[in-house]
Amino acid sequence: MERNMNSLRRQQLRERLFRISVLLKGLNGTLEILGGVALFAVSPAFILRTVALLTQDEIAEDPRDLVANSLRRAASHLSPASEHFAAIYLLSHGVIKIGLVGALLKHEIWAYPAAV
Repeated sequence: MERNMNSLRRQQLRERLFRISVLLKGLNGTLEILGGVALFAVSPAFILRTVALLTQDEIAEDPRDLVANSLRRAASHLSPASEHFAAIYLLSHGVIKIGLVGALLKHEIWAYPAAV
């Protein structure tokens, strides 16, 4: 009897952890969609200004900061075409991920390998 109770508890815990991890995957998909929409809504010049603003303190502290300089360099090379590509990628990836989350929560077998 106690063995069955422990087995049931483990199964419930596994199911709860599964649902939490799938919901986190859904949150990630939602953030990808929001990021894609945001990329469509702003210009490369706006991204460059924002990156410069966000990294100015770090650059003032250490002008050779690898991360800050890499971000600035990447932002300065961002073209409208590459921005649109990134936006489309994020939107499509987010939509697919949200769809897979729905299928995983319904325990659809085909969705498990696709979601990996």
